[in-house]
Amino acid sequence: MFFEIIFGFGICSAQIGVADMYQEALWINLNLSKEQREQIDGIILDADKQMRAVRGKQKMVDDLYKFDDLYNYADSLSQMKEIRMDAGSKITQVLPLKDREIFENQLEESQQLTEQYTMMMLQLDLTENQQTDIVKSLIKSQQRVWSVVSDTSLSWEQRRQKLKRVNAINLITGKLTTTQRSAWKKWNQSLNLMNL
Repeated sequence: MFFEIIFGFGICSAQIGVADMYQEALWINLNLSKEQREQIDGIILDADKQMRAVRGKQKMVDDLYKFDDLYNYADSLSQMKEIRMDAGSKITQVLPLKDREIFENQLEESQQLTEQYTMMMLQLDLTENQQTDIVKSLIKSQQRVWSVVSDTSLSWEQRRQKLKRVNAINLITGKLTTTQRSAWKKWNQSLNLMNL
């Protein structure tokens, strides 16, 4: 169930560089005109209103094995994923062809990394408590990213700078044992070598 939640919410686990992790951060890192940024901010604000409505009904699950609580929580995560995907689709339509291709390539790379990191987590033999803690950490990271991206009182550059401080890898590795951290580090180094 743990990994279904991760995939279901569309969270990329722990790569360094939040701009590579979440489609929302990819939106803000596009080099666009002021008019295009304003259009995208409008889409983000509309999505943020929907997101707040869903979040207002959401309750964090402490025990991933209480079916009713988990089902309701997973349903709200699914609704938020739909809101994010819908916003992403609308933003993609606003982009000029060149920027759309760049964005789609970056998004595809992000999704591939998500799968690779999730496979690594599957190999770490996580306890039930670690699984719960990691899911909460990933959701917290996703929420922080959304909070920054949807703060239209900040310029795009200010949002980019703030996103650099969202560090999902620290949230995850802080939940691992020394042995698991060592395996994670070795695997991450081999992944970085493969992507050179």
